[in-house]
Amino acid sequence: MFTPSPLVNLLVIRSPDIHRAKLFYATIGLHFDLHAHGNGPAHYTSSEKGFVFEIYPLSESHIPTTSVRLGFNVTSVDEIVTALRKLGAVIVSDPCETKWGRRAVVRDFDGHIVELLTSSAPMALDESAARNRVSGPWNMPVAVEAIQNCFNCNHGEHILCSGAKRSWKSYQPQRVVSK
Repeated sequence: MFTPSPLVNLLVIRSPDIHRAKLFYATIGLHFDLHAHGNGPAHYTSSEKGFVFEIYPLSESHIPTTSVRLGFNVTSVDEIVTALRKLGAVIVSDPCETKWGRRAVVRDFDGHIVELLTSSAPMALDESAARNRVSGPWNMPVAVEAIQNCFNCNHGEHILCSGAKRSWKSYQPQRVVSK
């Protein structure tokens, strides 16, 4: 008998300026409502297909969430990157073709790394997809192939290669420090 894995249904990030953060994520295509629960702070909430994405204010009593890497499937990576560039967002990796579709990596206004993907094939959450997770980007041999593909983009600014062209075999993760 097949038992599906749990699915993520909530992600909360924190921002010193929730209105500016909302602008970034709305440009990607998320739709937000402003909420406040009881005496809690005002925050933005986007809910789509059972997944809730929230932007809460960052205060001195909270740990920044900028070490969290986000990823979104979008209808057009190229159009969204163009719009984000006009807003002044940092484009870490320009759009390029990958095994998973057209992909770009950007940094939101607070420093969160955000991966954008326009899939070349329809994505389905079904039993066979869940059973074949070993072939996804979270599988180490496939991740190594993704790092190799990064160097084929010829842009030299991909988060995986940290702005320097090196052999994928010498890749060492670099810590991203946001201001």
